[in-house]
Amino acid sequence: MKWMQKDRFYEFRQNWRTVLKGVMFRLVLVGYTQMTLLCLWELTVRDSAGAMTSAVLMFLTMTALLFYAAYRVIRLARRSISLHQSAAYILYSDSQQLNRWGFLYVQFRADAYYFIVPLLVYALFKGALIAFMQPVGTAMVPVLQQFPSSLTVRRSSLSLSLKSSSSPISPTSVHT
Repeated sequence: MKWMQKDRFYEFRQNWRTVLKGVMFRLVLVGYTQMTLLCLWELTVRDSAGAMTSAVLMFLTMTALLFYAAYRVIRLARRSISLHQSAAYILYSDSQQLNRWGFLYVQFRADAYYFIVPLLVYALFKGALIAFMQPVGTAMVPVLQQFPSSLTVRRSSLSLSLKSSSSPISPTSVHT
């Protein structure tokens, strides 16, 4: 008795390991900020040695996985630039790389593939700040309000500089 035809989900059946790795990396990225906060907060509470060990191992594992993935994306993009003069060529045309590492760079333009590193550092900083500054919550608020806005300003200025360098229109002629 056949449950499915052999030609159904053919691409998934051929590359299911790569797709599964990409899904697992996506799940780690989605929960990274929350787990950073909770793991680092556990160090301040000092509940038990087992809980602290588990928190440290979870934090180090997730951080290492995400920064390794960011390193691989940057390495792929640099190789693509050296071979094809475009970061987008290998990052977007190779389906295996897209399925495995695409979650880190598809939300950005191809020129800003490296911006995942500042976002990971921001998530780490935000989680550490909230976890370690629990007793002084009022001092934490201005820092949490200023840091994302400065990151946004830097991102928009980067975006404007990248767009203006590839556009024949000068940045002074753009009215905002």
